[in-house]
Amino acid sequence: MAMIVDAFAGKLVERLANIIEEKAIMVLGVKDELQRLRRRMERIARVLKDAEKRSIQDETVKGWVDELKDLMYDADDIIDLCMIQGTGLLQDVDHPSQMAESSATASTRVCCHFPLLSCVRSIPSRYEIADKIKSLNDKLEEISEDKNKFNFITSSNSSDAYAMNEASYRQSSSLPEPDIVGWDIKDATNSLVELLVSQPEQKCRLFAIVGMGGIGKTTLAQQIYNDPKINDAFVLRSWIWVSKSFTSRIDFLKEIIRNIGGKYGECTTISELQNILCDFLREKNLFLVLDDVWDENIWVDLIKNAIERTTKKCRVLVTTRDRNTAVKMGATHIHHVNKLPSDVGWELLCKKVFTNNSTQDMQRLKDIGMKIVEKCDGLPVAIKAIAGVLVTKDQNKREWENVLNSDAWTITGLPEELQGALYLSYEALPSALKHCFLYCALYPRGHEFYLEDLVCHWIAEGYIEAKGNSSMEDVAKSYYMELICRSFLQPDPVYVDMSSCTIHDLLRALAEFFAGDESFSGDPLEVQSTDSMKKLRRLTITSNRESVSIPHLDCLRSLVMDSSKFEHTSDWQLKAFAFITSQWRQD
Repeated sequence: MAMIVDAFAGKLVERLANIIEEKAIMVLGVKDELQRLRRRMERIARVLKDAEKRSIQDETVKGWVDELKDLMYDADDIIDLCMIQGTGLLQDVDHPSQMAESSATASTRVCCHFPLLSCVRSIPSRYEIADKIKSLNDKLEEISEDKNKFNFITSSNSSDAYAMNEASYRQSSSLPEPDIVGWDIKDATNSLVELLVSQPEQKCRLFAIVGMGGIGKTTLAQQIYNDPKINDAFVLRSWIWVSKSFTSRIDFLKEIIRNIGGKYGECTTISELQNILCDFLREKNLFLVLDDVWDENIWVDLIKNAIERTTKKCRVLVTTRDRNTAVKMGATHIHHVNKLPSDVGWELLCKKVFTNNSTQDMQRLKDIGMKIVEKCDGLPVAIKAIAGVLVTKDQNKREWENVLNSDAWTITGLPEELQGALYLSYEALPSALKHCFLYCALYPRGHEFYLEDLVCHWIAEGYIEAKGNSSMEDVAKSYYMELICRSFLQPDPVYVDMSSCTIHDLLRALAEFFAGDESFSGDPLEVQSTDSMKKLRRLTITSNRESVSIPHLDCLRSLVMDSSKFEHTSDWQLKAFAFITSQWRQD
């Protein structure tokens, strides 16, 4: 769920408290109903932390939470409408000669700068707004009565206060070292590099790294890709992140051509792009990494012949979860990545948590730490996620035992690969960071995030509040660094200032799970044909068509897309909408 319900409820209560005495509300005559709305939200908010957690495993609770979320979005819209209509009425009183003009404008289009509201086709009258608030209060009364049957645990606060962990921020303020631990990965890197650069008389060979998700296949491939021997042996090196979301063969060919420094111009057919690839690769040495391959045909049908026919020498390194995929691609050597042994897992945990290399702390907490590592089942991504939790805790046995004994380890209702350590690390995030993390699900797999873009978009979404002397921009940047510290975002080592990052495939899947049907990233044609998208709140359009026609989506609140492809749709009925455009970066 893209909305963190307890945090959103707290913000609604705060907004209502702030506007009730405003002149714009007085002139509308809805103060009493808004006070009633605030009191109801305050009562409901006390149980939402428990309700949200239980909704993962209990479909009945999930239905209750989903219904409440719809009402909360309605309440947020109503607050904006009250301020717009009330402000308009005050202006009419102050400038009566403009009343007719204001009335005409209100019936067509109103643009403003209230949060989450940039264009409203038709503003209801004060009487309609009053009816909307009364109706909303009645519905909240019903849902409040329904909550009693669930016996939710009451929290003292509707949302957790969040103060930036200064210690963890300082620890992450320099470029993180590669997460390379144990001799296995070092030996595997050396042996695979030797195989890749040997036997120069063989023109084209394909190697594969195979293992389950989160096991460290990409980390090993990165070590090989950056090895000096590979750099010396191949004029061209190319890394293509494939994944199962890469469904367009034309897009795949374009990405390879762009990645190796070629240009495809106006070419739009597979045969044209294959010819361009052949011409560019002729008599060159190529090292190509295809990361996270699910379909062997991207190699067999699309690029195998072109590469084998034209390159002087080529080595292809594939990472995949499925050994059969590697075999079908014709791999001459398959390297299996195994789970980390407990001692190597502990080494990785220490590297992420004890950045001051305190041997005394490591020894004191080793027994508990080894038990935590064992719960991570030898998966590096899980160990790093748990390290992101521990680095925010005091380094004492009580704090670590709380993590070890957390009931989050046993929560069910999630996909199996997201249970345990990954869910626990997500649950440990403050609400402010959860919102920022879930926002990343709006972007396609493999997307490279830039700090300046995320800061702007998080602020536009209303996730960021200024704190003390810190501006919203400063707060957003601190959240970005905290997500890196907690291993939810992975900094690109090319950028020393960590201004660019990616997100691990499993962590993106975690964000997608909690974003649910509220967020979608893909082609709008898929949205139009999917009934579950009726309550879509956030949409990212990834399409390579010349222009994009946006489907009619009543509940849409934000849109991320390439603005150059936007095709205006005049019949949109937008109630509350933050329009965000983004020109995809091409490096």
